[in-house]
Amino acid sequence: ALGPAAVAVLRFVLPYETTDEAAAIVAGVAADPAAQRLVLWAGLVACLTLVPGALVVLAAARSRAPALTAVTAVLLVPGYLALGSGAAGADLVVLAGLESGVDRAALVVVVAAVLADPVTSVATTVFVVGHLTGTVLLGLTLWRARLLGRTWAILLAVSQPVHLVAALTGNHPLDLLAWSLTAAAMAAVAPALRDPGDGR
Repeated sequence: ALGPAAVAVLRFVLPYETTDEAAAIVAGVAADPAAQRLVLWAGLVACLTLVPGALVVLAAARSRAPALTAVTAVLLVPGYLALGSGAAGADLVVLAGLESGVDRAALVVVVAAVLADPVTSVATTVFVVGHLTGTVLLGLTLWRARLLGRTWAILLAVSQPVHLVAALTGNHPLDLLAWSLTAAAMAAVAPALRDPGDGR
């Protein structure tokens, strides 16, 4: 649950919008560098905890729903792994550039180049497709494996489509809600992990 909770904080305080161009991103970070610093720390926590958390629940589900667990893992784990190499990679570039006094116009050019780089594009696609589709399937997987009740499974499954809507519309409170639902649903799996014989 720690990884999704970290992303919930990140998405809520992000000082620009997901759909912004480089100039708007630089301007947003310049206006609130403290928020951007929190974004970076929360992103680090997410990168270190999302995959281990997913692997724990997937391992618990594997014996009860092997095929569905395998498909979910193929999508979700690479999706989470790609988080640090996608568009989020520009976050550190922006803040470091501003704090080191790089010319604003030059920084915009660099950030645009980072966002347009094929590695960034591929990593972002893997992250978006992987974590969105993977989380929907994870809700189904954990319900089929009787590790989550129906209500929690539905909330988990819909949480990331809600995040997508929030990201595309710039609705930060809705994004906070979406990732908080993911975190809460993952936390709700904990009792079943402690006593896997008592499936739900």
